[in-house]
Amino acid sequence: MQLSYRGVKYTVPERKVAVEDGDVVRYRGASYRVKKAVGSAHGHVHGLKYRGAQVR
Repeated sequence: MQLSYRGVKYTVPERKVAVEDGDVVRYRGASYRVKKAVGSAHGHVHGLKYRGAQVR
């Protein structure tokens, strides 16, 4: 996927996520089917910090 931020272009690899059909949901009179992700797409991030504090 080709993206740009403040004029600098960069490429992000596409991720394939397995999905399965979920429930039918109604919201403001419209109905749609929610899809659920199967498995974990991201995995765990070790050593993640935010402003110096350990997050995970």
